[in-house]
Amino acid sequence: MTSPRPVRPRSFVVLACLGLVGTLACHPSADTRAPKEDGERSSRRDNASELGEPGELVRFAPHGVPHTSTISGITLDPTGEAALTLDAAGGLRFWSALDGSAEPLVVPIRDPRGMALIRAGEGWTLALLDAAGGVRIVSVDADGSMRPRSSLAPTDPLRSIVLVPGSAGEGESSTPARLVAIGADHVLRVHDLDGRELGRVEEEGLRLDDLRVTVDAEGVARVFALTTGVFNAAEGRFGTQIIAVDVSAKAPQLGKQRREVFVDSPPVRDNPSLSPDGRTAVLVQRQRSGTGAWKVLATQLDDGRTLALDSGMLNGAQPRVTVLPRGRVLLDDGTGMGRLADLANEVVEAVPVRPSGNVNHLLTTSAGSTRAGAVGPWLLVQGLGEAAGSRGAKLGRGDVDAGIYLGYEPINVMTAGLDADASHVTWQLGDRVVVEAVGTGEIHEVPGTRGRAAQFVDFVDPDTLVLTEWNGKVELLRWADGASVGGADINNNIQQAEFAGDGRGSGVLVLRTNLWQNPTLVEVDDARLSSVLMMPGATSMAGPWLPAATLAEPGGFQADWGVWSLDDRSRFNLATAAELRGANVVEVESDSEVPIGPYEHIRADGVERVWWVRTTGNRPTLHWAEADALMKLEDASKLEDLVTKHELGVGFVVQLRPSPDGGLLAVVQQRDPGAVITVLDVADMRTLWALPIPSALNLDWADNGGSVVIASGAAGGAVFDSRTGEIQSARCGMAFQALETPPVMMGSSGPFNVCGL
Repeated sequence: MTSPRPVRPRSFVVLACLGLVGTLACHPSADTRAPKEDGERSSRRDNASELGEPGELVRFAPHGVPHTSTISGITLDPTGEAALTLDAAGGLRFWSALDGSAEPLVVPIRDPRGMALIRAGEGWTLALLDAAGGVRIVSVDADGSMRPRSSLAPTDPLRSIVLVPGSAGEGESSTPARLVAIGADHVLRVHDLDGRELGRVEEEGLRLDDLRVTVDAEGVARVFALTTGVFNAAEGRFGTQIIAVDVSAKAPQLGKQRREVFVDSPPVRDNPSLSPDGRTAVLVQRQRSGTGAWKVLATQLDDGRTLALDSGMLNGAQPRVTVLPRGRVLLDDGTGMGRLADLANEVVEAVPVRPSGNVNHLLTTSAGSTRAGAVGPWLLVQGLGEAAGSRGAKLGRGDVDAGIYLGYEPINVMTAGLDADASHVTWQLGDRVVVEAVGTGEIHEVPGTRGRAAQFVDFVDPDTLVLTEWNGKVELLRWADGASVGGADINNNIQQAEFAGDGRGSGVLVLRTNLWQNPTLVEVDDARLSSVLMMPGATSMAGPWLPAATLAEPGGFQADWGVWSLDDRSRFNLATAAELRGANVVEVESDSEVPIGPYEHIRADGVERVWWVRTTGNRPTLHWAEADALMKLEDASKLEDLVTKHELGVGFVVQLRPSPDGGLLAVVQQRDPGAVITVLDVADMRTLWALPIPSALNLDWADNGGSVVIASGAAGGAVFDSRTGEIQSARCGMAFQALETPPVMMGSSGPFNVCGL
């Protein structure tokens, strides 16, 4: 298609960079501060695609992804070596180590209702109970690779699950790992890890409800079933039976000895609790004196002997129970001052148990020598007993340490840009600009950008970035060393910016210093600012004009690039940079007298089409027409004859961006609580892919059209394959950290982040 005849707005003022006048000034820069000497650890995302068929390998990089929102659930393996954490948005993370030596991995199964995990050789086995009552068993290799091992259909819905580690031995004396579950029908079932049922137990009138598993110091695992709490009028409390379960035999069996304990309300996950050796049940009850004080009860399961201690806690909230080694029990009611009950010596002492005011004591859980809690999206890990002496300050008399906080330095991805072939992406993080090699997680902070009020950033060529600031500064920077290769001062607040170029160092930057007037066009040639052209007069929208057909002509295409705009009457206008450079002031009337009409977004693509959106009742309609035809239109009744339409789904359009070659179109629509990005094939308006995203503050295409990037603020940023929607790279946090003091910045708190897609 040939370029349309340019129709220039009424007045353009041309200002050359070699001799700027008035409020514009070009300047070089020698700001070449070195990167931080200590560097910053990078954090790659996991390729968190949904797990496939059993046996299909899903490869994960050994780098993790932060939680997108507050941790809402924690499960430790029976030995306290690893954890599964669930956040309020349904995101699931697996922590293979709790000492800060390994980052969490995304488990691509959302919002499980129950979780369990055990060691399996050098790797791990995870079991996840879904809302329908089905179970998925996942194997995790030592390198972080995950594979679906088996699944249990929810035809017999389950309500509680535990994994039981296998026991060593020879021949019949060895026992493989088992999945033990209780169904909604209160029947106990035992499965092997390949999903085969090995047996079930049910007794008339016995309502099994929950499961516990313990592992003692010798590695011997024990399983216990708890019955539904039934109110006992004589006791005035809910009685529940604790029953040992033998899963080592060919058929599971319930122990003959059944110990009943009484709690103030139906049993919860920590009340009653079991000692690591599985011999004692520990629980809390209110005193009968009416004082509201709590007492600690320990009942030996073999002979029923009970010991009671007054905890001295008067808070009305039920305290959380952590059973420590050597017959000690820690009680935490969230006030920060807990009680340590020594059952052997019948002594209770007050101890500080809240290393951070933001710790949610309701989520704390313990296993082995580990206690875990949550501080927003961070995981708090504390050592218990002898492990408490290995790290940090102690709580009480060395029974619980102050712990470490595991999480990520939060970021805020404001804008993002891709180079020509999408091999690198640049993230503007609010307080700095970084460049990341796509798919590798290798991060380079651009020297001299920390603390600068960068508003927009994009690639001019593989080595050079164009950067704008709110205060009107435009600069070209070599990202490797931060050296400036030229700049201009617009001397006005820049509100919007958009760059279009050939990926080899030439292009056009359109700036909006006011939403309704004064678009400014900055030409870039051979990675240098060549001229600044300002368009006075009222305009409602403007953007770069860069026909794709001319990009293959080295050095010659500048004659056709320029700026499109809508004037104060919503008429489409076009002016090329070549014409603007030809005179200081030009005044040419537009041929068209027909406005485009109401619209939300408008864009021009590389094949000289104009795209815009109109919305009626939350139902947006996409419109497009040839730019040349729009500019020549003189009869408003003929406008509909030029326009093609396509109905979009529900949601107000917040981003509309055609690819540089005009073959694809990216649309972002606002949904509650997030948004949806959709990429359409323009040839037949077929949806290639669509994904939910938290938001889209900025969207940019690679010059070759093969990738598209979004910036989602505190929810991170992601690079997508433009044809498949596969995430090629994502960034939701900077350095993984293990802090001995509570984190000051928690991280994002949205419904989800892009790294969990």
